[in-house]
Amino acid sequence: MADGNSLRGVNLMRVESGRIVEAMGYVKG
Repeated sequence: MADGNSLRGVNLMRVESGRIVEAMGYVKG
């Protein structure tokens, strides 16, 4: 259970960080 939750958290953080990078790229572009 704990491992599954932590993995989900990592995946969510990766998705959020990816969106932030894309947003920053659009602003700079």
